[in-house]
Amino acid sequence: MRARFRLSDLPGVTAASATGAAAASRALARAGLGHLGGHLALRGRAGARPADLARAAERAVAAALRRAR
Repeated sequence: MRARFRLSDLPGVTAASATGAAAASRALARAGLGHLGGHLALRGRAGARPADLARAAERAVAAALRRAR
């Protein structure tokens, strides 16, 4: 599973997967940046487990935050 997150100043997270969007929102909130949002793009095999989607989303948000600093 591969994921890419583009950070935005506008609140809210968009993604094709509700699981991925929720995980990205939680990761932003844990980082103290819950007022931000962005777009999550997920790529991988069809039928991926929700835990895999969530883990990929969290890693993508962490990478985006590192790039933004």
